[in-house]
Amino acid sequence: MKSFCISLEKHRDTWPELTNYFLENGISDVTIFPGINGKNIGQYFETKNSQVLGPSESALIENVGGVEKMVSTWGLYHLYNHTNRRDHAQLGSWGAVGCYLSHANIWKKMLDEKIDSAIIFEDDVQFNSGFKDRFEKFMKNLPSDGDVFFLDVSVNFKPLKYDDMFDKILGQFWGLHAYIMTNKGAQKLLPFVYPIEIQIDSLIGYSASLNRLKLYTAKDLCGQKTHISSIQTACMICDIDDKEINKYKSLTKTFIYIFLFIVVLLIIFMFIYPAGKASFRYIF
Repeated sequence: MKSFCISLEKHRDTWPELTNYFLENGISDVTIFPGINGKNIGQYFETKNSQVLGPSESALIENVGGVEKMVSTWGLYHLYNHTNRRDHAQLGSWGAVGCYLSHANIWKKMLDEKIDSAIIFEDDVQFNSGFKDRFEKFMKNLPSDGDVFFLDVSVNFKPLKYDDMFDKILGQFWGLHAYIMTNKGAQKLLPFVYPIEIQIDSLIGYSASLNRLKLYTAKDLCGQKTHISSIQTACMICDIDDKEINKYKSLTKTFIYIFLFIVVLLIIFMFIYPAGKASFRYIF
C-alpha cells in the first residue's frame, strides 16, 4: 500500500530524519508529500502576486481553475473566525486552508493514478509502543465496507464499538495525522471539496453523519507529538467550555465597571471638596 507523509517544503531539512522514523516503525517506502503552504495561498488571494507562491501552490491553483474557486467566500469568513472561532469545524487560519488542500491533493492523486488505498500521515504523527505488531494486525483486519480507516482520532462522543480492534465513527471528529483513504472514499469526497468552507476533517465527519461515508478507527495505535503539525496550528479556544469563556468575559466587565465607578467617585470628590483637587491631581 502506498504511504504518504505531508510536510511543508520549508522543513525539507527534516525529511531524512522523518523517513528514518517511519522505517523504524515498519512503514517502508514512505513518500514525503510537499504540503500546501496556506500563508502563500492567503497572500496570493489578497494581493494576486504570484511571486509569493511555491511550485506546489502554483500547480494547484492552475489545476483548480483559480484561487477564487477554492476559497470564494474566504475573505470576511476568515476575518471573523480568526478571532471568533468556537468550533473545530470552522476555518480560523490560512494554515487550515493549506492543510485542507494538502489532503485533498493526495486524494486527487489517488484517483488520477488509480491508487486503490493509501496511508496518509502528517509530519507530527507519533507512533505508540508496539506499533509494528499492532499495525500489522490492524491491516489484516480492516472492515471490508470501510471508506476511511483511522489509526487515531479525537472525538467528543463515544464511538460505536465494531469489534475489539475497531470503533465506528458516525459523526464529527478531529485529527488527520494518520489514516487510510480508499479510492472509493476519495471518489465520494472530491466532488464536495470546493469551495472550501470547513476544516478537512469536518468535511469527512459531516459526510459520515449523512451516511455517505463509512469510517472506522483503531485504538491507541498512534498520537500526535504536539497537536500542531507543520501545516496548521491548533485551536486552543475550541477546547474551552462556553461557560468558562462567559465567566471570564463577565469578570472583565465587572472590573471595568468597578474602575469606572472609582473614577466617577474621584471626580465627584474633586468638585464637592475643593481641597480634594490637589489630592486628585497628585494621584493622577
